[in-house]
Amino acid sequence: MFCPNCDAILVPLKNKENEKEATNSQILGCMDCDYRSDDKEELENYIIKEQIKHSPKSKIEVVNKSETDISITAEFREELREQFREALTNS
Repeated sequence: MFCPNCDAILVPLKNKENEKEATNSQILGCMDCDYRSDDKEELENYIIKEQIKHSPKSKIEVVNKSETDISITAEFREELREQFREALTNS
């Protein structure tokens, strides 16, 4: 479905003039020359499709890491405890 004036693609638009009468009132319109068509047959046959083809490289692997996976050595953990105890006793 192309515009008879400029051969651009017609896209579905809401019909503002008849919007109060019908809730699903749509028309086909040209974005370049403001041509409008309210042909119901063309509108019923109008289908918009979007397909995205993914290559194997474009797939993203999601890895969930929990907070427990953080490796803290026993020595570092003990040092933190000592610093915490000192901070509590000095306060």
